[in-house]
Amino acid sequence: MPDLLISCMAIQKLPDWLPWPNGAPALLEWSGTPTTGGHPSWQKAARSVRGSDGAILPNLLARFRQYLGFDLSNVQRIAAVGFSAGSNSGIRTLLESPLDRGRIDFVAAVDGMHPMLSQQRGVHQYSDDLRSDFAAWDQQMGPFVEYAELAAHGQVAFVATASSVAPDRVDISTTAQALSALYSTIAQSVGPSFPNAPAAFPPRTDSPALNAGEDYPIPYQMQGVGDFVALWYAGDQKRDHILQARVVVPDILRAFLIPRWGGPSPGLVSSRSEPASIATPPTVSGLPDCSGVAVAVPAAVAAVLATR
Repeated sequence: MPDLLISCMAIQKLPDWLPWPNGAPALLEWSGTPTTGGHPSWQKAARSVRGSDGAILPNLLARFRQYLGFDLSNVQRIAAVGFSAGSNSGIRTLLESPLDRGRIDFVAAVDGMHPMLSQQRGVHQYSDDLRSDFAAWDQQMGPFVEYAELAAHGQVAFVATASSVAPDRVDISTTAQALSALYSTIAQSVGPSFPNAPAAFPPRTDSPALNAGEDYPIPYQMQGVGDFVALWYAGDQKRDHILQARVVVPDILRAFLIPRWGGPSPGLVSSRSEPASIATPPTVSGLPDCSGVAVAVPAAVAAVLATR
């Protein structure tokens, strides 16, 4: 039975250097419906394929059966990867239904979780209850929380990233703030732990996708619970956002998805049997606390962070 990777604005072609164990999975690019605001909406795109039971996958794959050569009943494993709006709208939409969540084995939400901020909060003013900083937490972040809890208990795998890019609109959360709140929610709900993370991440030190003058993106922090892993990056320019798709997405597939599906692994560091003594919630800056994290902060990144 074939495996399937659904891309929401994340990847158009799987790199040929990725060591898939039994051949690359089928790739389905699921496009969102254009909106007047310029960002595609997967919520609108889902209307025509959402079943009466709330699920999207059965009718979505049936629509593309002629292209794929199979439908949902013939799929072995499904991974879903979203970038930018493809995460905030596409991945979120796929995770709204418990039926779809139960069918998806792996999710990557790459630099795209940016829910609306509460009107009661001023710009960059944070409360002790991070969820109250958002206007509609349950609606906009709830599906991510549900899937992250499954991953924290080892039922699925979920990798989420954030850059330090600030959105143009002041009423929209940064991805760093949203990811911090998501991690804090899961850590407090499930309990203290460390993520099942690669011993070496990223799995390479250079990329042909880099242009002259671009630095290879390295996360300054990695936290998580079980198979829910959160990665924060320091870049705050628009090009740093684009690098998340060009470089980070293939890194995630190489280091997290391929080993999960039986391919070669860069090695895992699992601390499930030795949990952290405390699950430290993110700081009020919207960036997570770095205490107790077994990931070295590169000197160049540390210098940048020291000035923030």
